[in-house]
Amino acid sequence: MAENGSPAHRTAPAPPRVPQQAVFDVSDVSVYYGDFRAVRDVSLDVRQHEITAFIGPSGCGKSTMLRCFNRMN
Repeated sequence: MAENGSPAHRTAPAPPRVPQQAVFDVSDVSVYYGDFRAVRDVSLDVRQHEITAFIGPSGCGKSTMLRCFNRMN
């Protein structure tokens, strides 16, 4: 019995996770504005049911990468 008087329940171990295929995959992306390299060699893969965030200081290339992924650059 559990401490509160209810029957204790055991849970079965979770089944092994099957690797999911990436639904979004980019490799070695660089973005240039003329001779200035704004983003250097970024690789990213996002799998189904994953939540991904871009976090970084101002001016580090977050918006530039998102525009590149969306073909807005």
